[in-house]
Amino acid sequence: MRTEGGRAGRRAGGKWCVSWRELLARVRQVAGMPDYEAYVAHVLARHPDRAPLSEREFFDGFVRSRSGGVTRCC
Repeated sequence: MRTEGGRAGRRAGGKWCVSWRELLARVRQVAGMPDYEAYVAHVLARHPDRAPLSEREFFDGFVRSRSGGVTRCC
């Protein structure tokens, strides 16, 4: 949804409002953490023979991979 100034978001009482889910996704992105919902969408679209990891398994794997190495599958 586009609002004045071309910025996406919702306005309430003259202030920008962002859902907790959106805020958490943005904080994770700034911190370099991957987006779980994007991962699930990717797995379902590109790897239909695999079941996506649980959210806990996904972030545990991210923390383990921080020591180096490739973090992408394709």
